[in-house]
Amino acid sequence: MKTIKSILFILLALAVVTSCELDNYDYPEGSIHGALIDQETGDTVQSDIFDGAEIPLVEIHEDYENPQIRYLIIKPDGSYRNDMVFEGLYAVPSIENGNFHPTDSTSVTIEGDTQFDLEVLPYIRISNVDMTMNGMELTATFNLQQTAVDTIDVLSAAIYAHSEPTVGQTHRLDEEEIFITTPVPNDSTFTIVWDMSRSRELSENTPYFFRVGAKIDLPGAKFNYAPAERHTPTDN
Repeated sequence: MKTIKSILFILLALAVVTSCELDNYDYPEGSIHGALIDQETGDTVQSDIFDGAEIPLVEIHEDYENPQIRYLIIKPDGSYRNDMVFEGLYAVPSIENGNFHPTDSTSVTIEGDTQFDLEVLPYIRISNVDMTMNGMELTATFNLQQTAVDTIDVLSAAIYAHSEPTVGQTHRLDEEEIFITTPVPNDSTFTIVWDMSRSRELSENTPYFFRVGAKIDLPGAKFNYAPAERHTPTDN
């Protein structure tokens, strides 16, 4: 019995040592942050919190024949940050499915805390947003400018509502949408009037965040946005 116990103890010790050896990797000491930047205006390009834009990173290392792609998730305001990245050289492949024109492949060297802003050309710019609340009725007037060729349609525009500022098409309590389905001349003005008294999801005297979004008619394209605003529908 003592012999069996001794053997089991030795096997357990070997397992612990082997496990420690396998786990003895360097801790990620690098970090990377930045934003999607409109290459013409210098503004950040707003995104969805879910199913929004992502920046792919592929580590370039002589020991990695088939390195995995990691993705930097873009926040609704167009920024991102990842504080657990190994230092080194990374390829940034072309991004095809975003709310901006496909990008060129590039690279970035991560050393310490590295800032990496990616300049892009958004499919649609939403500007001059003016939201006014009158009781339970919200009126939003805004301009759309499409940067895609003038034979491509803008599918729709909408106001999205949620109790959190991360509101968008994929994170909403309710929405009011207009269908456009035509190309949009530069700085065309649109107005959406939303009678929220008909909504089952929104209540009077409750503050919500509202955000205007629009989408181009291209495969894989995601929504473009203006910044979210906070308003409170009332019962008067």
